[in-house]
Amino acid sequence: PQGAGPPGGVPPPPPPPPGAGGAPPPPGPPPPPGGGPGMPPPAPSIGLHGPLGGRKSNVGKKKYTQAVQLKRLNWNKIQTRQLKTDSFWSTCREDKFESDELFRRLESAFAAKSTKKAKAGDDSGTAAAAPVKKSKVLRVLDAKSSQNLSIMLGSLKMPFDEIRLRLLRCDGSMEPESITSLLKYLPPADKLKEITHYRHSYSELAESEQFCITVGTIFRLERRLDAMCTQFRFEEEIEDVKPQIELLLQACGEMRSTRFRSVLELVLLVGNYMNAGSRNQQSYGFELNFLTKLRNTKTTDNKKTLMHFLAEIVVTDHPELASFVEDMSSCGKAARVSDETVSKSLTQLGKSIQKVHDELRHHEIAKEKEDFFYIKMQEFANNANATLKVFQGQYAKLQDTIKSLAGYYCIDLKKAPMEEVFTDISTFLENFKQAAADNKKEKEMEEKKKRAKEREERTKVKRTAAQQDKVDKIKALSGAGDQVGVMDDLMDALNSGAAFNNFKRRASKKLSRVVTTQIPEREETTTTAPTPAPSTSRGKRESLSIVPGQAATDAAKAQNTKQRAKKVFSLRRER
Repeated sequence: PQGAGPPGGVPPPPPPPPGAGGAPPPPGPPPPPGGGPGMPPPAPSIGLHGPLGGRKSNVGKKKYTQAVQLKRLNWNKIQTRQLKTDSFWSTCREDKFESDELFRRLESAFAAKSTKKAKAGDDSGTAAAAPVKKSKVLRVLDAKSSQNLSIMLGSLKMPFDEIRLRLLRCDGSMEPESITSLLKYLPPADKLKEITHYRHSYSELAESEQFCITVGTIFRLERRLDAMCTQFRFEEEIEDVKPQIELLLQACGEMRSTRFRSVLELVLLVGNYMNAGSRNQQSYGFELNFLTKLRNTKTTDNKKTLMHFLAEIVVTDHPELASFVEDMSSCGKAARVSDETVSKSLTQLGKSIQKVHDELRHHEIAKEKEDFFYIKMQEFANNANATLKVFQGQYAKLQDTIKSLAGYYCIDLKKAPMEEVFTDISTFLENFKQAAADNKKEKEMEEKKKRAKEREERTKVKRTAAQQDKVDKIKALSGAGDQVGVMDDLMDALNSGAAFNNFKRRASKKLSRVVTTQIPEREETTTTAPTPAPSTSRGKRESLSIVPGQAATDAAKAQNTKQRAKKVFSLRRER
């Protein structure tokens, strides 16, 4: 059980939570002399009193005793004021997992390593404990500033004296990133001055403060670093500004393209015609942002837009204007450039160069032998001024061009800055290209369908002609006429294959009838008297008067015709 608290009514402090290391917090202040009532008891904890069945803070948690010192778990514990009645931590019962075996395994696996101190005069041969390195206390800098400066110095990897010498010479031997980091993490001038008061105890200072003492004696160090940063950044910023000015000038020139102006005229014509009878009829012009709204007007069937119509008119009826999109290739890029941003960049560069000129007045007489700041920076400032004047002149020309263009197209630059105008033009160009591509695709599909239809019609005509030819040949075979001529036509039809298509069965029946009706039965030639012809399946046999000489001729012809018919039927069976 817990021991009674000190007199005066002050309750004992709660024990630490299970698994947390360290000694318990110190007891409260002693009671006042004379055994008075002392301090009032603390306010009850919110959340665990009453609503949780009378559990008080962590008093209900069991206090454990370790056989050996274990490693600590650095967790952030839940405060009692955070607990609610329905929270998990209010109802959890971890003690149900307790076991001596579990504790033994924890002590075996997570025992903290302790260094035994070597006793004086101990001749057991064990080595003495290594001396603890005495940490250096910061005198002026705070811990965070010292850490940032130490990290930066670690990246430089050069002696402090070497860094100081390079800063004095201003010869460009230090990387721009290093100069920027120094300017960012170096303490202000008042802190540097304060640190220099400890130069007599240099070896006892931390590394960051030692560096501050080394470089802190450089004359106007912060201004020097700022001027050096300006030197490094100037060339890079000028290279960024130069193409932006050139791009804007080129885009302004493209806005006056002859083809583009003709397209605007075409749009004005279409618009005035469509607006006939409305308040917008007979307009002299329109704001250029209307070009982006052409695709919002749809055709009656909702399949196309006014942009598709304009693209079709330009490409089909006025092909000489179709290349106006290529004439204005810079407008899309210019939409991402702001002339206001260019102006701010040039203004900032001018201020930076002026600050360098102002700083040079403090360095006309070098404070140290190796200090070349005045010589190096004066040369840079003069060259930078000359370069800046050139670009300022180009920017002035750009402003005149923009004002002229705004007046040309009646653009209110207060309502629509130039980058917004270029954005609208770029959107219009993209929409036009897309509409032209849609029209071309649709036209190709129509051409493809037209060719397919023509092919189908030609095939149909050929098929009809071939069928008619077959019918004509079959009719010729079934009609009366010279037997030899009929069989010649039949042989031609068989050789060409025309007799074996859709009319095979009908032609076969007709051919059978032709052969059956036209080939007479063989007559006996022993008698000269005429004999009646044999009857056929179709009717009675008809009497034929045949001359003896003619009978032999007719019989030979009939035999020849019969053989040819057999040959025809055999060929048909083979095919």
